[in-house]
Amino acid sequence: MWLDLLLSFYLWFLFLFVVVIILWLPLQIRISMNNLRKDNSVSLEMEIFILGRVKLFRWKKHFLVTENVFFLSEMLASIAERGRWWKELSTIRLRKILFLMYRFILALKWRQLDIYVKLGAGDAAWTGVLTGLLRYLSAMVSADLSKLFHLENRPRILVYPSFLQKETNFSLLMVFYTSGAVLIYHSTLLLWELFYRSQIQILRRLVKYGRSSYTGLNDNGHGKFKGNGRC
Repeated sequence: MWLDLLLSFYLWFLFLFVVVIILWLPLQIRISMNNLRKDNSVSLEMEIFILGRVKLFRWKKHFLVTENVFFLSEMLASIAERGRWWKELSTIRLRKILFLMYRFILALKWRQLDIYVKLGAGDAAWTGVLTGLLRYLSAMVSADLSKLFHLENRPRILVYPSFLQKETNFSLLMVFYTSGAVLIYHSTLLLWELFYRSQIQILRRLVKYGRSSYTGLNDNGHGKFKGNGRC
């Protein structure tokens, strides 16, 4: 019996040790997105490499432009219907969420960030003006991103004109290093602040105010918070 317990403890310890080692192994994550296909779709691909060479995971998805726009409209409509949730998101919480996202970005070791855009407005003059303006802005943004993310190489943000036809093609590539432990830690902080903290606050109000999340004055009641002549 004691031998079985000792063996079980040893196996669990070995399992936890292996899990901890795996969580702290360096992961290389490569995310690419573009709309270079001819079927008016956006391609999104994510690859995860362990130790920088061994492919651990690969996910690829194509989104039709019309389908994607419809999805965004539904998402915006649902957000508008849940306006109370956004009202409860106070300025302090919003700043904290943005701060957590900023810390998450800085915790990643960025290696590469490339953005390619081919722009055509349908008119050669307007195409030249827009391309020149975007190239000027991209030079400033590239320098700021390089300092902010401590990139090994300066981001390449390239804008090309398309004088012959009206089109907007783009290609985005992000490569960064991290670990499973870092991803789990920062994701947990963000999820807690975005969803669970507000739910716990609502639950506390339900318990404190008699199964009602409303914390204001009761204008239609009696006693201390009695309304002005209303019962």
